[in-house]
Amino acid sequence: MLEQGFICEVETLYHRGDFKRKNAFHPRRGYRQVWSYLQGEDDLETMTEKAIIATRQLAKRQFTWLRRETDAIRFQAGQEDLLEQVLEVVKIRQS
Repeated sequence: MLEQGFICEVETLYHRGDFKRKNAFHPRRGYRQVWSYLQGEDDLETMTEKAIIATRQLAKRQFTWLRRETDAIRFQAGQEDLLEQVLEVVKIRQS
């Protein structure tokens, strides 16, 4: 995200002045950490580490939630025909 200009994206919101960190970034990983960096609360390395930790924590919670979903359909990322598999499941479930 950082390599793709994420800091610039958050900086644009930061300078708008009408966007408040407190209530806007709760569910979005990375924004809160970059916001703190832009305010001078953290350096780049600390901000990056905090964003990685927050993202990892979110992923763990998502995996925990997904393990409880007994009727979830799982797909293997990276398969050549992944899109076709997903579309087939969607087609069947819409029928």
